[in-house]
Amino acid sequence: MNKRTAVAAVAILLLVAAGAWYWHYTHSVEYILRKAVEGLAHTASKEAGEGNIASAAKFTLLGSYLAPKLDIQVDKIFKQEGISAEDLASLAWRGRTFLESLSITPYDITVTPKDDTHAVAECEVKVEAKSKAGVNFRPDQLYHLEFQYVLDEKSGDWKLAGIRETPILQR
Repeated sequence: MNKRTAVAAVAILLLVAAGAWYWHYTHSVEYILRKAVEGLAHTASKEAGEGNIASAAKFTLLGSYLAPKLDIQVDKIFKQEGISAEDLASLAWRGRTFLESLSITPYDITVTPKDDTHAVAECEVKVEAKSKAGVNFRPDQLYHLEFQYVLDEKSGDWKLAGIRETPILQR
């Protein structure tokens, strides 16, 4: 084997190894759930001036993130177990109609697989909202969110089955 063939063989092996690593990384539970949290935040956000048709088109994606039933807990203020994905989407839609803009930005997403079909994603979230009346809602406060995910056996997709919010200082 000459020198040129050896270099080409090594380059091909490195490309195959890099491709295998990339495929494994992008198909890992951690990667998938980080992207799911980011996608959920983007879908729930609302740009200033976003019309109802654009909002509705974005909101149709919300169902792709949700399990049929969810458990929601917001600090000690609100707790709802077994709320349907449709009811949650309806509540979220109604809440958005009062807002001019809503920006949800997740930071430091960590994912912990519990078993083959359950995982938890935790992150800090900054929420900036402005009402149609021009009132800003807590623009400098961070929240700690814990998302419980389950693997949907039919589709093979991870679905959001629960959200728990706690103020940063209570963690």
